[in-house]
Amino acid sequence: MRTLSNREQIIFVVCLGVASAYLVLNGAIKPFMNNAKNLDRQILDARKTLEKNRRMIQQAETVNAKEKYYRDILRQTGTDEEAGSMIISGIEKAATAVDLHISELKPKPVKQQDRFNVFAVTLTCTSTLGKFMEFIDALQGKPYYFSVDELDVAKQAGMDAPELRINLTLSKIFILSKKKI
Repeated sequence: MRTLSNREQIIFVVCLGVASAYLVLNGAIKPFMNNAKNLDRQILDARKTLEKNRRMIQQAETVNAKEKYYRDILRQTGTDEEAGSMIISGIEKAATAVDLHISELKPKPVKQQDRFNVFAVTLTCTSTLGKFMEFIDALQGKPYYFSVDELDVAKQAGMDAPELRINLTLSKIFILSKKKI
């Protein structure tokens, strides 16, 4: 075999360098870079999933705290008669606070559902619209949490005063204690 000339040796070394660079680039560096990109993408996806799960856990904790709060407030601790009496006294107390006169107050029979007791009361009152709205606002908020099931408002016959005759059905749900279920 003949020896390569100086020029051919330089060209050979340059070709070997280019071929080696090509092999190193495609055989080692590109796969390493692709693996790094894939790992970065997996890390980013895992972080997104982790953040989503963290938010979901926070929401669940908030919901659990609210559920416990309402469960404690709406739990029926006494008998049905005691709960009914408490409801009527709460309505009377709210009416007195806004200076509303209740002419008729009748409890309805307790409706027992799966784990709940639904207490309902019908009442008739005469009041101005402003006082009535304060009364309803008080009953629907803390600490009563009543809901308005039926409402009938009529102007007093033959009266020039702005008073209204209001028939109303209020209800409240109590969660039965585990002893009663």
